[in-house]
Amino acid sequence: MRIETEIKGKFTSKNETEMVSFVAKKEDGRNWAAPLKLVSKGTGGDISVGLAVCLEISGDFIKSVQKNRHQPVKADSVPNTHPTVLPYGFVPIDIKHAVTDEPVWHDGSGNGDLLSGEILCELEALTPVLPGNVRYQAQNANQPDLQRWGFGEISPEKQIAEPLRLPDGRVVIAGSALKGMIRQSLGALTSAPMERVGERHFTYRPNLDFNKFGIKERYVVRPARVVAARDGGWDIEVFDDARRAVQFVRQGDNPPSQTTYRRVTYKGGIDGEGLLAEAFNPRSRTYPDAFVPQKAGLQLHLPAELYQRYLDDQRKVLSDDEIGHLTAHPNSKNFKVGVGEVAAAIRQHADFSPNQLIYVELTTDSQSRVTQQSKVVSCGHHFRYRWAYTSSIREQNGQLRACLTPLADERTAGKPERLTGARLLFGYVRDDKTNPVGKDVFERLAGRIAINHAVSDGTPRFLGDPARGYCIPLKILGQPKPSAWEFYLQQPTDSKNPLNTYGDLPGDSGGELAGRKFYRHQPSTKQSDITASDTDIINSDQATLARFVCDSGTRFRFSIRFARLRLWELGALLAVLEPHLLADGGKEDDYAHKLGLGRPLGMGSVRITRKAVRIRTEKEGAFLDDSAQDSLLKEALQVLQERLNDDQVQPWLSAHRIVKGQRLGYPLAETKVDGKRVQTIYAWHTNEVRRPYSQLRRQQSPDWSDLAGKIRSKR
Repeated sequence: MRIETEIKGKFTSKNETEMVSFVAKKEDGRNWAAPLKLVSKGTGGDISVGLAVCLEISGDFIKSVQKNRHQPVKADSVPNTHPTVLPYGFVPIDIKHAVTDEPVWHDGSGNGDLLSGEILCELEALTPVLPGNVRYQAQNANQPDLQRWGFGEISPEKQIAEPLRLPDGRVVIAGSALKGMIRQSLGALTSAPMERVGERHFTYRPNLDFNKFGIKERYVVRPARVVAARDGGWDIEVFDDARRAVQFVRQGDNPPSQTTYRRVTYKGGIDGEGLLAEAFNPRSRTYPDAFVPQKAGLQLHLPAELYQRYLDDQRKVLSDDEIGHLTAHPNSKNFKVGVGEVAAAIRQHADFSPNQLIYVELTTDSQSRVTQQSKVVSCGHHFRYRWAYTSSIREQNGQLRACLTPLADERTAGKPERLTGARLLFGYVRDDKTNPVGKDVFERLAGRIAINHAVSDGTPRFLGDPARGYCIPLKILGQPKPSAWEFYLQQPTDSKNPLNTYGDLPGDSGGELAGRKFYRHQPSTKQSDITASDTDIINSDQATLARFVCDSGTRFRFSIRFARLRLWELGALLAVLEPHLLADGGKEDDYAHKLGLGRPLGMGSVRITRKAVRIRTEKEGAFLDDSAQDSLLKEALQVLQERLNDDQVQPWLSAHRIVKGQRLGYPLAETKVDGKRVQTIYAWHTNEVRRPYSQLRRQQSPDWSDLAGKIRSKR
């Protein structure tokens, strides 16, 4: 097994051997310790107090010591060093309150006096804006220019982003970008099912952390020896101690006494060959064999259904590089072989065989003991095995999630009877898997809203130095990942209830998606808030090199043309453009949208103002005069509000509201790497959430309040 810890100090043993002690303690309360010579070999001679190390343990002895290879996220690679809440939030989806109506076809049919016209809009940048219409790698840039600007050492794969600019210097925001922003907001307001949500299936480690305080557990992880196949499953021998019962040896090591231990085969690491482990730490090696006690605690049966679930996890999730564990794997650049070969190794080593060491998670009795009545609830072929969640992003209980499924009226045979808000106004294109709306000639419907490109008023004021090509090396964005179930899933309001994951064990379908994601506004964002200063970050391919970032105060103009809208649909369009219209006593300055790159850093806050409107009815044909138009606009908003549920409107308003003085950023926790104390996102998710959750989920009477409160404070 492995223990991540830190060097505590040096001392001399009774036999005058120089030793190094570690912060981690054994079960008897004594600190782990190893000979100075062994420690120096693994750390390159660095034995400084506080150095983060990884101990490899065999029985009661330390076999090797290595520096902890978890790399920190440097101080300027995240939006704020001491954030209070996430830079993003969610607007939940309540399908019961989805606003729907009959489609308006483009053949002239339709009931009522429909409305057509044009809205002239002004868009103002409240924080720096980069509509990255043009993106390319540094290796495709003009190299003499990069040298002259001081970026000649950046990675060839570093992304460069800049806006589309007209010959006279004006900047253009693509109409498609504006459409995406408005459609997202409209879908949230009308509680429409989400569209274009990608699939991912995540895994977790059931025994990520141990019971350190003797608390009674309903589940425990134990080592086991595979005995023989039976009824599609396996008979197994279970041993008493998850950490001390097994001794691992490498080639050349002296095996333990054969009178008390016996040799078993072992498939170390996810892939059974150590390919992933070596990509994480080049010095890692997996054990091909292990030794277990001659006498087992008891014999149990691993049923066929659970074994098949284990095989499915290996072959359909862990070895999958499209939606599973290998998808965009963070260490893929360090693979010594291709992703396909890693996947093949995972599948090849999946099957159990007699005399193999595996690890099983078992139910216990009321005294937290493993008995003959204990059941196997999860299993794996290595110590920190991964187990797939029962649900994925898109599916729950084997079915597409309701918040991603078009409503029944949208999926009727042939012509859909009704459509939800976003499809009503912006149209749809059928996709059998993700958007099964309409059949035959009704598989496509053009929208009734057209948005022009937005063009700046003159040449904007750009951030940066013209002598350096107006280049701004952005900080690392700290991309949000939906594997963070603590944020991407709805969590119980009562902290006494268990937290929701994607479903830990069979029978647990997991929580509901939190909803549509919106980035929060940081109105005081300045150039220094978004610019990386660390040379390693600037030269790496982890963050974008931005050019021609428009400073706050830049104004753009664009127009929206709409055709044959109902009164409430016009009201919805007006409300989305200017959210304060739906807030009691709301002020225009209190609300905004997000657009472009760098949104987690505070970039991209924009406000849309309606400057002029022209509307005509189908019945009259001519444009309305000012008085009639003003009355109609007020009525449109009133009709819309009659269709909306206030429980949905308030979260939507919150997503667009500007909260001054709010500190935003990804949560960080302190850890030590190479002897230095650093703040990392990884440490927060692992040490502050995953480890305590791993203990709580196994306890018989868990107290969820502390962990739930910690998560709630960041949401």
